[in-house]
Amino acid sequence: MCGGLAIGDVAATAGLAWLREKRALDEELVAIVETDACCVDAIQVLTGCNFGKGNLVYRDYGKIGFTFFNRRTGQEVRLAMKPDAFRVNDRQIDPFSMTPVTAGMPDRARIEPSTPCARCSEPTMASKLALVDGQAIYRGVSGRE
Repeated sequence: MCGGLAIGDVAATAGLAWLREKRALDEELVAIVETDACCVDAIQVLTGCNFGKGNLVYRDYGKIGFTFFNRRTGQEVRLAMKPDAFRVNDRQIDPFSMTPVTAGMPDRARIEPSTPCARCSEPTMASKLALVDGQAIYRGVSGRE
């Protein structure tokens, strides 16, 4: 067990408790994560939010921050790591600040047809293509990520 998993466990448990919810079976809960660190693994396992269902959203902010949404109740809460959470000489029992938010719930996962990339022919979600010189190119090749 690594420290990051423990951080994710504390965050997921606190977020679910604040929302008065259990693990998501479908898209009724949404988690926005602001890091790609291992703490997100615990968020996925405990909340049931994942990329496959479209209810795990990654925002590359480089912060240990998580926002949890309940689609049924409209409740939202953001947890952010406190600056002094890793003090060596003190036992930090409450590593997160918790703030109710009204940031607006993300849209449900989109399912749309794939379109071949004009350069590599690989099927790509149409909304993820970029127009380059009049051709629909997937973002990885177009340089417009």
